Formats: sequence, structure tokens, C-alpha cells
Amino acid sequence: MPYWFEMQKLRVGKENDRRRVLTDEQIQKIKFLRLVKNMPIRALSRMFGVDRNTIKWHTDPSFREKYYERRKKANYYYDREAHRIYVKRYREHLKEIYGIKR
Repeated sequence: MPYWFEMQKLRVGKENDRRRVLTDEQIQKIKFLRLVKNMPIRALSRMFGVDRNTIKWHTDPSFREKYYERRKKANYYYDREAHRIYVKRYREHLKEIYGIKR
């Protein structure tokens, strides 16, 4: 396993980030269709194969503010075992991308 100072130099990048559902081009197209053409959110979500909240996240600034407010108020439960599994998957993904063998 690489040490922390080896990992700092490694960046996943937007193209290999598994958390990203949409590309930058798709986000720009969604913004154009929603804000200029006034296309419904449900139609856009079906067109791009994502949830309605993903469309709202990129087109409605108040949605982000409400999300962060709810997040602050929510009781957050930290599952140590689940976090360990996620971190392990992420490290394996980095190894796969950069060809690190250890």
C-alpha cells in the first residue's frame, strides 16, 4: 500500500472519478436545455439517465443551499466498517489507474 506522501501525488481526475455521473459537456447541455429551453426536469433526468435531484443540483442554486442546511441539521452516523471498505475500494481503484503493484 502506498504511503500518504505517495498518494498525495496521485489524483484520480474527472474522467476516472467514480462519483461523477455526468461529464462537463453533459452538465453544460443540461444547463442550456433547462435554463434556456425551459425543458422539464423529469424529461432531462430520463434523457441523461440520472436522478431528478442531480438535475436540480446543477441548475438550481437554492437546491444546493437547502441541501447543505439539511446536512448540517441531520444526525450523522459514522459507520467505521463501511468507511474502511470504501477507502479500500478507492485505494484499489488508484492502484488500478496508476499501475501500482504492492
